[in-house]
Amino acid sequence: MLVHTFGCGLYKMEGLMTNQPSVRHVKSFDGEVCAVPLRISHYWIQTLFSAHALATYDISDLAHIREVSRVTFDEKQTPHWIATDEGGRRIVLNSGEYGDHRLFIVSFDPQTGALTLDGRFRDAGSERAGCEHGWQVLAARISGGCLSARGSVFRVLLLRYGTPRQQTRLP
Repeated sequence: MLVHTFGCGLYKMEGLMTNQPSVRHVKSFDGEVCAVPLRISHYWIQTLFSAHALATYDISDLAHIREVSRVTFDEKQTPHWIATDEGGRRIVLNSGEYGDHRLFIVSFDPQTGALTLDGRFRDAGSERAGCEHGWQVLAARISGGCLSARGSVFRVLLLRYGTPRQQTRLP
């Protein structure tokens, strides 16, 4: 079992079913504050709150964890909450209540661990990636469906016959 800390440490817990459980430090991430991580296969995707970034680490060998990709944001962003879509190829990232109150979509390649900021996800008329959200729920058209993100939860709505009145929610 892997456990992260908001102080940017990653630890492996061992022997949990024995009388002598232990915890071993395996990685220190960049920055002083890290927030909510995500694990997809052998990749650890870590929000680097104080480093204003999102990074992917290959954790297939815990003795040699290595960074494979990083998306860096401006100093107004403090990556905090992340979640993946059902296919594990898109990540919604919330800049947190201490940041600029923006929501971003980051593409994830499960073969390589590569992260890419989706510049198509933006406020109407803006040249800046991401959407302002404040305390609102956002909606954006993506791949013929409708995506609503609140915090770090992906909610995908499928449109039947292309009409919004006939939306079907996935469980």
